[in-house]
Amino acid sequence: MNVSFRFPLEDNYFINEAFNTLSINLRFSGPDRKVITMTSCFENEGKSFTVLQLARHLCLDGKRVIVIDADMRKSMIVAKYTELSGIKGLSELLSEMVTLDEALYHVDNIPGMDIIFSGDYPPNPCVLLGNHRFHDLIAQFREQYDYVLIDNAPLVPVVDALLCAKVSDGVVLIVNRGSVRQKVLRSVTGQIEKSGAELIGVILNDNGKKKSPFRRKRKPKNGYYSYGKSAKDSK
Repeated sequence: MNVSFRFPLEDNYFINEAFNTLSINLRFSGPDRKVITMTSCFENEGKSFTVLQLARHLCLDGKRVIVIDADMRKSMIVAKYTELSGIKGLSELLSEMVTLDEALYHVDNIPGMDIIFSGDYPPNPCVLLGNHRFHDLIAQFREQYDYVLIDNAPLVPVVDALLCAKVSDGVVLIVNRGSVRQKVLRSVTGQIEKSGAELIGVILNDNGKKKSPFRRKRKPKNGYYSYGKSAKDSK
């Protein structure tokens, strides 16, 4: 199946240069680093934007890349970057409700780029990501693609990214400038190290927000995730 992506700011010179540098750094990090888990501390730090832009620039350099949207709790990729709706994805694939051919999408406007969307919100993302079917899927993609980029849920509210990190060659942490306190950042990097995964890079991102919702003393009314509920249900 095919899909076309909207890439915001794709003509912005400075953004393109930043992602060109990022893709070069990834390639120079070593040929054994093919599967990369990408996560953040909180939501709204530009994680999915970074994953998609990195995949795009790797493909523009002639690489074959697959993006796996493993944020099965509150993914916004389909709604924000495509015209699709009601599609099946990773949650259905790992639950054996669909085949790989039914979950895999080829990106029309970026030759060499494929993606598996998150799919419907399951009640057990951690169980699905810890299952041998996910491990087998990653092993298969290692042989088929130059890079496998796994877009994960933020690490402060849930630990899904640590499960993906176990089958990855490294973790990249996206941090929004001014949104994350040093104490929180140290805690998250500590979680990654204790899991046995290798933190290979931190991307300092700035999405233009002057104030962070994470600096409030009280928790947001809806939190980040309601376990087993969709983003729509948690509002």
